[in-house]
Amino acid sequence: MVDAMESVGAMQQTKDWLTWAQTLGPTSGTLITGFAVGVANNLVNNLPLGLIAGSTLQAAHAKGLIADAVLIGVDLGTESLNHGFAGDHSMADRLA
Repeated sequence: MVDAMESVGAMQQTKDWLTWAQTLGPTSGTLITGFAVGVANNLVNNLPLGLIAGSTLQAAHAKGLIADAVLIGVDLGTESLNHGFAGDHSMADRLA
């Protein structure tokens, strides 16, 4: 999965984005990163996103709050799916 992302250039884009987020400062960079990863995790399966996020963290040499925000975003994105906050078909079924 990660190799496929690298072959289309997506890993470089995510690395560049994470490097940019680190320049925003600890508060803004962390909030934006955590939110973006959480939303992305609701759009795709959490396993591929977790693999991509881990590889991006290594490639960008990200540490500290930004790395924590990525991991929390992966976890919270998964939790929101499990509890029906976003993208859960069973929530739509309950409303119907």
